[in-house]
Amino acid sequence: MEEKNLKESVIKLKSGDMSYFASLFEATKKVIFYNIYSIVKNYETSEDLTQEVFIKFLENLDSIDVNKSISGYFIVLSRNIAINYLKKMSKEDDYEAFEFKANTLDTYDSDEKILMDKIKKILNEKELNVFLLHSYSDLTFDEISKSLNKPLGTVIWLYNSGIKKLRKELANYDS
Repeated sequence: MEEKNLKESVIKLKSGDMSYFASLFEATKKVIFYNIYSIVKNYETSEDLTQEVFIKFLENLDSIDVNKSISGYFIVLSRNIAINYLKKMSKEDDYEAFEFKANTLDTYDSDEKILMDKIKKILNEKELNVFLLHSYSDLTFDEISKSLNKPLGTVIWLYNSGIKKLRKELANYDS
């Protein structure tokens, strides 16, 4: 969904027409999920935190400025929720122990989860974030550049660097 349509949906939601929520959810859920996944690196946790983003969105609907980027709002909100989650987990348990538990408790019941695990082992954090936002969330490089506050050339370089690594490492991956 284009930014213009996102803004129109938010305006309709603010006026009380909740029928627009389903289309907004469908249009933004991938962006939010993969943005969170690039931070927490756990599939199930990312699904849970994606739901939390939409709950926070609805709770704060009246305070959302439709003159600003709605997709940017979702990216910042999802990033903040993911970071807060990691901070909370590090307070409860040592971060390395959390990472170990998250990786061992992950149950891979789909090819997508297996592939995501391989991808996150190959790419560094910045490459993974750009790759997920572009490939899975269908954001343009310009949108990613604005959302991440990085120069367009850097975003494109990170994506191309990630793609080269993936081609090399996944050449033998059996789909």
